[in-house]
Amino acid sequence: MRKLPVCKCFCLTMRSKRGRIAASSTLGSYPTVEELYSASQPSYSNAGGFFIESDEQKFESSSSRSSKRLPDFSSDSITETKCVECSKEFDESYLHSTFNYPVCDQCKELKGKHSLITRTKAKELYLLKDCDFDLRAPPLRFAVRKNPHSARYGDMKLYLTIQVEKRAIEVWGSVEELERQRQLRLRNREKWKEKRYDNKMRNLRKQVQSGVHVPKTHQHNFGDEQFDKKNNSYFKNCVDCNFKIAYEKINLKVRFACDCCELPEFHFDRNVVLYVLPNSKMKLHNSLSAILSITLSAAVYIVMQCLAAAFGISKVTTILCGFAGANIFVFILTAISNVEMHLYGKNYQARFFPEVFIAMTAAAIASLTVHRICMTICIIFSFVLLYFVNKVSLTKYSTAAANLAGSKRNKVK
Repeated sequence: MRKLPVCKCFCLTMRSKRGRIAASSTLGSYPTVEELYSASQPSYSNAGGFFIESDEQKFESSSSRSSKRLPDFSSDSITETKCVECSKEFDESYLHSTFNYPVCDQCKELKGKHSLITRTKAKELYLLKDCDFDLRAPPLRFAVRKNPHSARYGDMKLYLTIQVEKRAIEVWGSVEELERQRQLRLRNREKWKEKRYDNKMRNLRKQVQSGVHVPKTHQHNFGDEQFDKKNNSYFKNCVDCNFKIAYEKINLKVRFACDCCELPEFHFDRNVVLYVLPNSKMKLHNSLSAILSITLSAAVYIVMQCLAAAFGISKVTTILCGFAGANIFVFILTAISNVEMHLYGKNYQARFFPEVFIAMTAAAIASLTVHRICMTICIIFSFVLLYFVNKVSLTKYSTAAANLAGSKRNKVK
């Protein structure tokens, strides 16, 4: 037997539903919105690709979900029909049929000891949990009533007060322990309310005194600088809070070959070049030292050109011209430093860019006029010359360089 496609089966189902709706409308019953919507769909694909669930399937699924939520009361059924109050036999009783409690209708006191209590109030008074009502054997029976506060709320579950009291004693062990736990929770609740009130008042005071309230700030008071031989670094400790700051530095002190003047010091703090005046007083004025450095740079450049023209381009000439270019770098850097000291003051800090970069570029261009290899040799000799001058200056001068670090220039006029 050949199977029909899904779309054709869906169309046949819709036709049968339309027929049932028309027949029911003639009998006087009105169709639901879901039936009208499903009947108005022309095909299975236009309906979203879902099978329409029948009313029987919906009822079975809802009943199965509700049955899972309800506890099992089959194990606690009492067949005894003798009243515990008057010791008389009875055939039918409200408390027995609803709560499985053997008391006849003549002895029941719904406003007395047989009163009912809601689930929420029972949990609050007797300190019980949901598992104590539904999962602990035997589960407590209840009566379902509509919520009197609003019809939109869920139904109330009413329990028998005597059964709830017995369950509380079973959970906590005794009435004294139940009362002790109740008082403990009351004290904790009062403490929580007081703490919450104090926090609200504290926040309110801060908002009112926001202009007057100034938060306390801590400024570090560093002590003397110390040297760590193991890590080859320097560190300082805060006297107040024991905060430690560690750093590395290379102290480079450059001295001009002439005895009449001195070059300023340069501090290399990682990748930053810092400029600091020497501790000793300069023997020559800054402007005169700058003029002398420029004159010597020009003289070395002239000697380099004459040497290249007289002996030609050879290996020895290339090396000598490259070394002369390195000396031009030192002279130009000295001139730039003296000019900046004259303009901005003796505490001016020079950096790798632009002071050292400009001096290195000028020396490289001067060496390039002789030969392109001289430029490479000039750059190499410049760094080598700085290294050896630093070694000689550290052994000759015993005064340590000052530790200056910062991201901005200090221009002191």
